[in-house]
Amino acid sequence: MPEEFHNNSWVATRSIEFLRRRDKTRPFFLFMSFHRPHPPIDPPQAFYDMYEDRDVPEVPVGDWADVHDVTIDHLDAWHGRLPKETLARSRRAYYAQVAHIDNQVGRIIQAMRVLKTGPTAIIFTADHGEMLGDHHLFRKSYAYEGSAAVPLVVSMPGRTGRGHCDAPVISHDVYPTILDVAGVDVPGKIDGRSFLHFADNPSSTDRRDYVHGEHSACYDEDNAMQYLTNGREKFIWFTTTGQEQFFDLVNDPHEKHDLARDPSAKDRIEKWRQRLIDELAPRTQDDLTDGKRLISGVRLPAVRPVLSGDSRQRQEDASEKV
Repeated sequence: MPEEFHNNSWVATRSIEFLRRRDKTRPFFLFMSFHRPHPPIDPPQAFYDMYEDRDVPEVPVGDWADVHDVTIDHLDAWHGRLPKETLARSRRAYYAQVAHIDNQVGRIIQAMRVLKTGPTAIIFTADHGEMLGDHHLFRKSYAYEGSAAVPLVVSMPGRTGRGHCDAPVISHDVYPTILDVAGVDVPGKIDGRSFLHFADNPSSTDRRDYVHGEHSACYDEDNAMQYLTNGREKFIWFTTTGQEQFFDLVNDPHEKHDLARDPSAKDRIEKWRQRLIDELAPRTQDDLTDGKRLISGVRLPAVRPVLSGDSRQRQEDASEKV
């Protein structure tokens, strides 16, 4: 269809309309939810043409990924091997989607200048990435970089910091950061931490040692996992099978070499395993650890209410109702 009917174009156009019609005597908060880049991989033709004949980087395939090297026999496959040119065409189209959203963000920033919105904080991030054939995997919900390492671009007016910050942050840090920007007190009982101070000093030592991610079983029961990363190393534990993976992201940013059975990484792996045990120990209702070791074979529900007090009994009651 014409570019103006594309999801990202529509969101940008409506956002600009909001900026034009807003009450200029008051501060504003604008949340823009762009669907692409995301399947279906359908960039506007002009943007696809920009990449049509481009070479694409080699698709990373880990020395651990043979289990995913299977025949694709249906359209909605989550793993498998695509013909080389089919995969390359998909990746070009994905790059075109990225270029298109970049163009739309540019439209909005230009409108802000024309409409003189004044100093405005901008946070651009995403909820997940796309494996897009890396390690013979597709879609999301994995602990690997293609899925879990999402963009985070921050522009804070009046702040002096510039450049790249390698501090580990996670999506639930966005909420307290927005409150911090607005000068609003951050509630005490939340998981996130404001990263506003990095806008002044990207190398600040006021940072977490790591972030913790998790996902219940999605496309396959064995995919459920818990993971920790500081951006330099990553430890993954698959809760159903008990399998562990360990990656040195500094020397192996594309996670092609699993060091879980490498004797030279034993001490580092034990350190990360103990960190995960400590992280999960307070969640007694999950039975993922006894405080001394990780316990595999547990299948956690995909969605559940906040658990507290007599949480175990209420969780069991809910399971019986389901």
